[in-house]
Amino acid sequence: MWWRKLGRQIRRRQQYVRRRVDTRLVSVFLVLVPLLFLSYAAFVSPLFSLVDITVEFTSSEGHDLEREGIEQGVKKRVLGKNILLLSTKELSFLEEELSYREVKIAKKLPHSLVVAVSRRVPLAVVSDQRGRLFLVDETGTIFSSQRQEGLPVINLPEQSLSLGQEISSEGVAFVLSLLSALSDDGFLVGWVELTGGLRLKVTAGPEVLLGAEADTGPALLAILKNYRAQGVLLKKVDLRAKNPVLEYE
Repeated sequence: MWWRKLGRQIRRRQQYVRRRVDTRLVSVFLVLVPLLFLSYAAFVSPLFSLVDITVEFTSSEGHDLEREGIEQGVKKRVLGKNILLLSTKELSFLEEELSYREVKIAKKLPHSLVVAVSRRVPLAVVSDQRGRLFLVDETGTIFSSQRQEGLPVINLPEQSLSLGQEISSEGVAFVLSLLSALSDDGFLVGWVELTGGLRLKVTAGPEVLLGAEADTGPALLAILKNYRAQGVLLKKVDLRAKNPVLEYE
């Protein structure tokens, strides 16, 4: 009869639908169980809890006490937290330290953190209109009011300076670039004057007068290295004119 045939078709259809549903349930189960396990391992279990903190300095100037201080500060803020969820904003206090030029934070799975600190290197001392002294690096950033012997002093009597300020004067930028080049070749500078032109005194060497043209720096270096090689003592070097004027001891 036609109704029996229809019944058999309905039962076959029901069996097919049940098999499809069972297959989909198994597939969902096979996906969800590993996902739940991984989520638990990553975000709930202590597997990724921060345990080890290492502080490294990119130069040899980092002291043990300073390193310990940084480690304690980092531990106070993030120790035991999930390293996968850790945000570098939680360690923003390191970027607020002016003496640090750069701070890099690297996560080492499963539970270690490495903090690499690059310190600013003082290139000169700057003196402002109130006679205050600050340390400045090659970028012109004022990062400390501590005294340090053996650095050239740049007098800026018309400026008021403050910590964290970046000196944007072209004259100062030129001087810092020149001081860096002289230092790399072993020439130290005692003082620098920017009023009424650029004057500086090379330690155990000549007084130098020069303009702010880009080619005066290499010209000065060439003169100093040439006469150092010859063992000749210079008293004054004037590079303001087209041809250098040299005065001997």
